[in-house]
Formats: sequence, C-alpha cells, structure tokens
Amino acid sequence: MGRTNERQHVPIPEYKQNLKKIVKYLKSSSPTMLIVLITPPPVCEEGRTLYRDNASDKLSERTNEVTGEYAKACVETAKEIGVPSIDLWSKMQETDGWNKKFLWFVAI
Repeated sequence: MGRTNERQHVPIPEYKQNLKKIVKYLKSSSPTMLIVLITPPPVCEEGRTLYRDNASDKLSERTNEVTGEYAKACVETAKEIGVPSIDLWSKMQETDGWNKKFLWFVAI
C-alpha cells in the first residue's frame, strides 16, 4: 500500500487545469467573491534536508527551482483567466536572507 506523501506534485499542465477548475467553481458559487491566486512560497532546500525523516537521505524531495516553475504557472493561469495574483515565490526571494527570515520549521 502506497504512502500519501509519495506523490508530491502533479504535472504543470494538470496544476494549471486544477487552478482553473477551482476558480471556476468559486466564481459559480459566489459571483461577487474576490479571487486571488497566490503562488507557492520558495523552498529552502537546506532547511528541508535538515528536517527529513530519514537523515541518511540528504536530497530534498522538493526544490526551489521546480517550485518556481509552479509559481510561474500560477501567475500565467491567473492572467489567462483574468484574476489577480500574488507572486509570493518571487517577492519573498527579493529580501536578503529570505530563507532565514520567512521560513522556519516547527517540530510537532
């Protein structure tokens, strides 16, 4: 039996279609609702590696480069369907030391 976290992402075309479906549903449910698409935040690969369950696996399962591709797809989709977007992925990285100022890990 597979684990639920084995599939961490969908292909970008599917991601864009999913965003469009979500926005369409929200608009049909509440035509006056303000909808804003927000990109995923950047990934601090070093931090993710430090907190992996399996310390022997030193490769992060997520990369900032790939996350940036999803952020770009989010912004593109917002333009295509005429809703505003916030490029959190880019904005956070404009600040020096963003990975220490904006991202932290909490052990529960």
